[in-house]
Amino acid sequence: MLKNSLELDIELDFLFKYYTFDIAIPKIQFCIEVDGDFWHANEKKGYKVLYASQRKNVINDKRKNTFISNRGWHLMRIWVSKIEENLQETIKEIEDIICERMKLFHLNITDKTMPMT
Repeated sequence: MLKNSLELDIELDFLFKYYTFDIAIPKIQFCIEVDGDFWHANEKKGYKVLYASQRKNVINDKRKNTFISNRGWHLMRIWVSKIEENLQETIKEIEDIICERMKLFHLNITDKTMPMT
């Protein structure tokens, strides 16, 4: 479990019922999935579902999306290529969602910058 300046527990490989999410902050019901462009068939990068493993991932992604949203959680999916192309923008988007979720759960936000440690 990781900590940050906002004292939110960050869990890696977070198990929720029968699904595992890459990153989760349970206190604000927020999960992040980092999807490989090839393995999750990122069409914007020209990948198509050609293999059974890709098909399985795409189907499972849809199921996870439905599962988590039906329970009031916010799921952010991030393509690996997006991280590689613009890490700072990706971090800003994550920080903005964390701030929104903290407001939703009536948690204090004194500083929008959240250096991860």
